[in-house]
Amino acid sequence: MPIAIQNPTAYHGCKPFDLISGKFLPSPSIEPTFPKIFGKHILKMAENDPSLVALTPATPAGSYLDDFMQQFPDRCLDVGIAEGHCVTFAGGIAYGSKMKVIAVIYATFLQRALDNLFQDVCLQGLPVVFALDRSFVSGPDGSTHHGIYDIAFLNAMPNMIICQPRDGHLLKELLESAFHWGRPTAIRYPNLVTKEPSLPLEQKEVGKGEVLATGEDLAIIALGHMNETALQVREMLKNHGILATVVDPIFVKPLDADLFCDLFSSHSKVVTLEEHAVTVGLGSIINSFIIRNGFTLSVLNLGIPDTFVQHGSNKDLLKELGLDPNSITHQILKHFEYSTQSVL
Repeated sequence: MPIAIQNPTAYHGCKPFDLISGKFLPSPSIEPTFPKIFGKHILKMAENDPSLVALTPATPAGSYLDDFMQQFPDRCLDVGIAEGHCVTFAGGIAYGSKMKVIAVIYATFLQRALDNLFQDVCLQGLPVVFALDRSFVSGPDGSTHHGIYDIAFLNAMPNMIICQPRDGHLLKELLESAFHWGRPTAIRYPNLVTKEPSLPLEQKEVGKGEVLATGEDLAIIALGHMNETALQVREMLKNHGILATVVDPIFVKPLDADLFCDLFSSHSKVVTLEEHAVTVGLGSIINSFIIRNGFTLSVLNLGIPDTFVQHGSNKDLLKELGLDPNSITHQILKHFEYSTQSVL
C-alpha cells in the first residue's frame, strides 16, 4: 500500500486503518496516553535543565521523543537497535553525576541489556533513570513485545528502585523526583490511555505507597494502572456486602514496609493485582514480605499466568487472562468463599 511505503515509521506498528484509503481510523479516546504524557513532560524538564540527556535504542517515535530530539539534537540520542550499548552509554554519561540521563526503552527490550544493566549501572550505583515504556500486555505486537517480565530481573539487581505510576500526574511526579534519589531507577508505564489531573507536582519519597480506599474485609494491592481496575472491583464487591481496602504500592522496590505491616496487621485476606507475570512480579514480592515478617494471611495473587501471551487487544487479552473487573471479582468471591449472591 503506497501510504504505508511513504510512512514507514507510522506503519511499522500500525493502528486500525481504513482498508480502502489506508488512513488510520480516529482514536476512540481524546485522553492522552502514558507515553504521550512522558514525551511532553520530559521535553519540559529538558527545557528547564540543560544537564538532562535522553537515550533510546531506535524507538524515538513510539516513545514520543521526536520533539525532544528535534529541539535538542545533542541531548536526545537514538543509538539504534542496540539496547546493551544504550544502557552502558547511559551509565557512562551518568558517571560523576554531572549529567542527568534517562534511558527510554520498551520494557520487553530491556532484557537484551541484562548484563549491561548489572555490570555497568547497578554494580556502579549509577543514577540512570530507565523509562520503561510498554510495561503491560502489548497485545497487537504479540508474545515478543509484552512488557511482563522486567520486574523479575530488575528486582534481582542491588541498588535498583522500581516504581510504577497509576496515572499521568503520578508519572510526572516520579520523573521529577527520580533524579533526586541518586540510584538506578526504573519507572514502568503502559501504552494506555490515562488521566492527567491538573495538580501541583510533589516530590515523591522513595518507597512510599498510598491507600486509595479503605475497608475492613479484604485488601487489594494493585500495581500502577491496575488500580483503576481495583477500584471497579471494589464497587462490585460492595454488592456482596464486602468492603475492600485498595492500596497502590507505587514502589515495587523498595516496598513501603510501614504501610504493609499496618495493612497486614488489620486485614486477613489479601489480593495482589498486576499486569505482569504473576510468578515473578508484585505478587511474589508481597508473598515474600508476608513470610519474612511473620504474617499469617490468606492471599490471592492475580496476574499473567506462566504462559506465552499471544496477539490481541489489551482489553480482550486481559479478559481472556481473567484480569478484567468481572473475572477478578468472581475469582475473589470464589477464593475467599464469599457468597456469590448480591446483597443489594
